[in-house]
Amino acid sequence: MCNKADSNRKITIKGYTRHTADFKKEYLPALKKISISCNGRKNTLKVMSISAEVSKVGPATVVLSQRDRQTLALIGVGKRLSLRAICYAYLLRWRIEILFKELKQYLHFGSYHCRDFEAYMNHILLVILAYNILKSLYPKFSIAEAKKQVSQSSQAVFLYELKHDLTKFHGNRIVKNKIFQALSAMTAIFPLSMAG
Repeated sequence: MCNKADSNRKITIKGYTRHTADFKKEYLPALKKISISCNGRKNTLKVMSISAEVSKVGPATVVLSQRDRQTLALIGVGKRLSLRAICYAYLLRWRIEILFKELKQYLHFGSYHCRDFEAYMNHILLVILAYNILKSLYPKFSIAEAKKQVSQSSQAVFLYELKHDLTKFHGNRIVKNKIFQALSAMTAIFPLSMAG
């Protein structure tokens, strides 16, 4: 099992106890650079590991990991886990954290307003379906960018359909021309393009 240590968690090494935040400051200079491949991506981390006694956990391997500007203290519990195994497990977990962040932030995963269990399950299903559709249409885009692309495309389709329907309009010719000009200007802003 691998978890991130809270900043107030106590770590005891060779009889000396400190909080996670102090542990990070003390051991930051000891970090060494390693590369770990996870999910088809090469990740470069600065890391170090040490055996310690962790409050509310017991004996564990504590890994200090720095990626970009983020420094984490990771706790590996159970059988003696290697530094690489702990980092790899956390990198796998990180992808899941990003998935939930995108689902909540861009697809409103957490903003359901229903009490019925079946309605709740349908909401989850539809959010995950929307995520998969966006990822299949725009695999190289983030969810935010893919959602923007779909939104712009659907606006363009709506404007083109409205423009087409307007050709059947038999009302005031001046009004029809003004509306047609405005729609033409709008369709120039939102060009119709398909995912490629």
